[in-house]
Amino acid sequence: MTGIWHRFYFLAIVSLVVDQLSKLLVVRSLSSLQESVWALPFLNIVYELNPGVAFSLGADLGGFGRWFFIAVALAIIIGLLVYLRAEPSPRRAVAFGLIVGGALGNMVDRLRISAVIDWLDFHAFGYHYPTFNVADSVIFVGACLFLYDNLRPAPSR
Repeated sequence: MTGIWHRFYFLAIVSLVVDQLSKLLVVRSLSSLQESVWALPFLNIVYELNPGVAFSLGADLGGFGRWFFIAVALAIIIGLLVYLRAEPSPRRAVAFGLIVGGALGNMVDRLRISAVIDWLDFHAFGYHYPTFNVADSVIFVGACLFLYDNLRPAPSR
């Protein structure tokens, strides 16, 4: 196993574990759904269940949505593994490790409770950003790293 795969697996596992531990802490700390605790002037910790994806898209799909989103996550994970195997790169390994770890974190929730546990509620000036979790964050960071790596000019030789 090369250093590229070590990076990938390490970040995927760490992302998955941190996501699941943070959700466990929220569930055990808050007594009921929708309970909210002030953390900072711009952040509340809230316990929410999201059967959809980003911004609750697809939340109205019911039981079909659960399996559809699991299938999509599996397809993305397999696609990223194939891509990384075909074109190994340390930066891609980091990006894909984060994306896969986050996708697995949300998939675990869907398999266990049919919805994703969201708990980070950022707000300012009366506006609340849609609640999200660690898995969503690492997916976003991984996608940004991947885009940066692919959109920056190639080094001149």
